[in-house]
Amino acid sequence: EYNLPSWKTSVTSLNEIKAFLKSLLILGVIEKGRFKYWQVLFYSLLKFPEKFSLAVRLSIFGYHFRRVARQLH
Repeated sequence: EYNLPSWKTSVTSLNEIKAFLKSLLILGVIEKGRFKYWQVLFYSLLKFPEKFSLAVRLSIFGYHFRRVARQLH
């Protein structure tokens, strides 16, 4: 179980909003694993709303690492 650091502020920047919208398009519509992406987002939003931004961030990290791994082959 991940405990959020207490220093995180609740102010969302414009860059974070852009990244979220871009993730909705790429991970939620274009990518093959879009069903799992939506499943993670809704689960996080319903069960652990305070960790929603972390779920989005980790999903984006996973996408990035999959792309890097594909280029290594």
